[in-house]
Amino acid sequence: MNVDIKRLEAKVRHATGEIEKINALIDLAWSLTLTRPKQAKQVNDDALELAQKFGYAKGIAYCVRNQGVYQYVRSNYETACKRLETATEHFEKINDLFGQASALDWLGRVYRLLGDYLKASGYHHRSLEICIRIRDREGEAASLSNIGATHIELGDYANALDYFMKSLKVENELGNNQGMASVYTSIGFIYHKSADYENALDYHYRSLKLNQELSNRHGEARSYLNIGLAHERSADYLNSLDYYLQSLMIRKEINDRLGEAESLRNVGVIYERWEDYESAANYYQKSLEIFREIGNKKGEAQSLCNLGALFDKFDKNGDPYRALEYLCQSLKIAEAIQVRELIFEAHLSLSKVYENHGGVKKALHHYKRFHIIRETVMNDATKDKLKKMQVIHQVEQARKETDILRRKNKELRKLITAIETVEIGVTIADVNGRIIYVNPADAKMHGYEIDELIGQPANIFGPRENRSKLSLDALKKVSSWRREGKNYRKDGFHFPVSLISNKAVDVDNEPIGIVTICEDITQRKEAEKKLRNTNQELTKALAYLEELDREKSEFLEIASHDLKNPLTGIYGIVQMLLEFGIEEFPRFQIDNYLENIEKLINRMFLLISNLLDINRIESGEKQLSLKTFNLRSILTETINQNLQSAIAKNIKLILKDHGKRVLVYADESATQQVLDNLISNAIKYSRPGKHVYIELHPPSEVAVESQSSHSFVRCLIRDQGLGLTQEDKKKLFGKFSRLSAQPTGDENSTGLGLSIVKKLVEMMMGRVWAESPGKNKGSTFFLELPGDQSVSSS
Repeated sequence: MNVDIKRLEAKVRHATGEIEKINALIDLAWSLTLTRPKQAKQVNDDALELAQKFGYAKGIAYCVRNQGVYQYVRSNYETACKRLETATEHFEKINDLFGQASALDWLGRVYRLLGDYLKASGYHHRSLEICIRIRDREGEAASLSNIGATHIELGDYANALDYFMKSLKVENELGNNQGMASVYTSIGFIYHKSADYENALDYHYRSLKLNQELSNRHGEARSYLNIGLAHERSADYLNSLDYYLQSLMIRKEINDRLGEAESLRNVGVIYERWEDYESAANYYQKSLEIFREIGNKKGEAQSLCNLGALFDKFDKNGDPYRALEYLCQSLKIAEAIQVRELIFEAHLSLSKVYENHGGVKKALHHYKRFHIIRETVMNDATKDKLKKMQVIHQVEQARKETDILRRKNKELRKLITAIETVEIGVTIADVNGRIIYVNPADAKMHGYEIDELIGQPANIFGPRENRSKLSLDALKKVSSWRREGKNYRKDGFHFPVSLISNKAVDVDNEPIGIVTICEDITQRKEAEKKLRNTNQELTKALAYLEELDREKSEFLEIASHDLKNPLTGIYGIVQMLLEFGIEEFPRFQIDNYLENIEKLINRMFLLISNLLDINRIESGEKQLSLKTFNLRSILTETINQNLQSAIAKNIKLILKDHGKRVLVYADESATQQVLDNLISNAIKYSRPGKHVYIELHPPSEVAVESQSSHSFVRCLIRDQGLGLTQEDKKKLFGKFSRLSAQPTGDENSTGLGLSIVKKLVEMMMGRVWAESPGKNKGSTFFLELPGDQSVSSS
């Protein structure tokens, strides 16, 4: 129960469903029961209310169990038994063996405290049987320890030690250091009872070390208390007091009220040994107050008994009246909660007080009661019954184990039949990596007969270069592993496989071999490949459709803007002329209007031409006529066609070449369209007064950057315009691209020109690209077209 309470409180707060919240509340209540019983009761009541509201039978059962443990802490042992028995019935109804084992184990603890060791042992053995059946190793260790504790109470230390050692072995196998610390404490108590305080201290120190490593403050405080008790029994009171005070300090620090009360009472015992009765009474009184505060009747009875015995020692003659008052209260509570050990202790103390003060008759009465009660607890008949019960339990356990073994053999025969007929390969190898079993499916899968594989290395199916022997040390480190790879058939053909290997171990958890399941996943891999290809095709198709959708949207936007705006301008001019009459306008003004209309019509014509061009290119309708021609003449003609636009913006077009023919193998019309677009763009995006440089380089001056065997002619157009950003470069040749730069005059752009340029150039087996140092730093467009190798430039 020693858990992180804050973590459990957070779990309650963050629970998402009602069942999750109920379970979190139950766990929190369980963790609080021993240290903060009142808070535990409130939390458990909340959980029970919710469990009943939602009809959650499992939650109700665990809440009732928690109620039983809470009553145990408050020393209401009769109520505790009823609650735990009810919880056991609930667990049986819902077939929750884990909960049933827990409730039975706590019933055993209650009856052990009541001194009914037969019942206690019976419940602990039932709990142990269930834990073994459901393989609850932690529960098994706890039940073994509790059976050992019962034997301690009977003075049967040999059997007690045997059970504790069994419990310690289980805890060690589980790696449960907290459980080991608890068992060390119990073994220490055996040596306490045997007055072997040296060994007692050894085990208590082991417990303390583990608790400190685990930062288990509750366990640490308990260990300090037990070490103090060992020193007290060996009359080393100074060391004893030191450890009791350390235990007290920790329990105050962690707000363990029950533990604090226990430590205070132990400190009181030391001062009583030193005959410092006032200090002893003070500690006993503080202990009594806390026990009463938390409602722990057993602790209250013990503290009252301590105070009663103490007041009989005060001064020379003692204080018999106060001594009897405290002892009678202690006896009354002990009888009410039916704790026999406390009852006979109270009778013994009362007998001594009466004897010291002349009440011989009453002293004799209490002494007789002391002996009668003690004999009912500790007589030989009880011990014999317990030993018989232990023998019966061992015989019954052996019978059950035989039945289990018989059932396992039957199941094993079924399993072997299943393995022989299954279509998946199964191979078993020993610790030396040699095959000791292979099923028909595995042998057939790899093209072998079964007899051929027995005794062969287990890695016979792997690639030869990767075959290696699995060492025993490596086998110990790995319990299970999965992988995919390729196995080889006898004929050398390989195929993809999925492999799952598990280490096989004996009863001592030592590896005895390895079991491997092999599945031929050829069909799965082929299906996965087809699926990947289909996914790739679908991804491309989706991207294409998304691009079409984007282009459609952009086309509609252009159609609504670049077509509508010119029409609106034309319509406005016509409406004005119709309204006022053409004769009302002077000739120069009419010429101006007609010139504007012509510009608007040209703008619409350009857009429609570009749209038709791009459509013909993408649909494959546009056919090119490739031939050899003089690129210089086409370039010169295109420059002249754009000269007027350049003059209008005071821009100089400067051609740099050798003045000789430069032959290319391309489509003449398409080439002129490309050059016109590039030169007009340079003018369009340059500010007035700038220069546009056009260079033409024959194949001899062009470095071959293509894998093609053709030589290339390069034409570059460099402007001093607005330049290109990195983002511009990414979308420069895309359809309907809008760049960061805008035309510097009253020109317009359709966003299609460069897209058409790129497609036409690629159709002619050429290249086109652009470079720019950055915004406002100009741009250079490079055009490369295949040269004609059959004709020399002249």
